[in-house]
Amino acid sequence: MTLVVGLIFVAAEIFIPSGGILGLLSAACLLLSVILAFNESATYGLAFLLVICLLLPVTVGIAFHYWPRTPFGKRLFLAQPTKEQVDPETEQLMRLEVLRGETGRTLTPLRPSGLTDFGGRRIDTITEGVMIDRGELVRVIDVQGNRVVVRLVEDGQPGEANSIDSTPPVG
Repeated sequence: MTLVVGLIFVAAEIFIPSGGILGLLSAACLLLSVILAFNESATYGLAFLLVICLLLPVTVGIAFHYWPRTPFGKRLFLAQPTKEQVDPETEQLMRLEVLRGETGRTLTPLRPSGLTDFGGRRIDTITEGVMIDRGELVRVIDVQGNRVVVRLVEDGQPGEANSIDSTPPVG
């Protein structure tokens, strides 16, 4: 009986934060069960030691398996990521991918990152490393995850006459 109580205390120590009190009680119960078994006979004592060596890891493993499902465990462990968090083809990334090749006007200086207007959409963009002044025309050359990489549109390059008006923003 003390063997079963000791194993229950081991499992309870994992589920209930007791500061080690339940762990000490479980160790005492398991030790007492072995002493009582050796008082009966050496065969009983060795059998109890073997049972403890087998059941203790199994009990701890089962308790740790169910621990994340307890209220205390739920506060301790992170939740599984959702499909939107794992899938790289999320709706936001698809919206950024359609900007590839589009021309926009910088709203802030890009040093090397800042805001750019693409037909009324304010997008956080980054350059290839060069600084670009406010009000300049830029083209999206790459979309890397949630990073939109732009390059300054040189005079005479095609695509300048996109849906962006040619007046620099005021302010």
